[in-house]
Amino acid sequence: MLSIIFPLLFILFHQSDVQADLIIKPSDSSLTRDQFKSFVASCNAQDESRVIGWRSPQRRDIPENDQDRVTIEKQNNEIRLRVRNLTTEDQGTWECIGMDASGRQIRKSFQLNIKVPITFHGDSIQYAALGEPVVIKCQVQANPAAEISWFKGTDKNRIESKQYVRVNEGLRINRVDISDNETFWCRADVLETGESRDYPITVIISKSVTQPRISCATPCAIEKKTATLVCEATGLPPPKYSWYYGSAFTCWSE
Repeated sequence: MLSIIFPLLFILFHQSDVQADLIIKPSDSSLTRDQFKSFVASCNAQDESRVIGWRSPQRRDIPENDQDRVTIEKQNNEIRLRVRNLTTEDQGTWECIGMDASGRQIRKSFQLNIKVPITFHGDSIQYAALGEPVVIKCQVQANPAAEISWFKGTDKNRIESKQYVRVNEGLRINRVDISDNETFWCRADVLETGESRDYPITVIISKSVTQPRISCATPCAIEKKTATLVCEATGLPPPKYSWYYGSAFTCWSE
């Protein structure tokens, strides 16, 4: 039994000793910072140990170059990690690498989490053809990931009908009805941070414009008298009309 416990105790002592000679500030093992902000951390060595550098979550050694977005700054027995304009690529485990007096490599790390505020991607006005299927597009970017739910109308009634299906791109309407000519709400909740936002999307029902028809009062026209021509067509949204005259009057709707 002693022969089993002794190697285990040695391994635990060895692992704590690997990190004991390095001090990282901020000292928390897990940090959360906002996207697009700047970040700095320092790593100091104790006793006769020395700091060698920093390693990114992608296992890349960070060079010293003040022009880079991610760089290190050497100051006496301290090396600072400086990151400008944080992105989601910076999320992960950052390691400070050092060497003790015996030449053995030592390491200490922390977890960096990048907070991305809720951002909606999708047009605020979208069109849907009457009687056809359509996807109301609303994609959400957030870190931590957001939970998405949908509501309809000014009262924000939760959508639960089987007529509507949540998909990756947004909300699918299986068959567009005239009642869908309404405001839809794409809601994003990030439970880890308590952030919540609603995004309104106005859906306008569209219907193909019919062939325009020209009519006039009876009698249609009397020489040297005023004549009234009427152009009629149906569609959603209601069509707009333009008139042209060549060898005959032409009405164009769009």
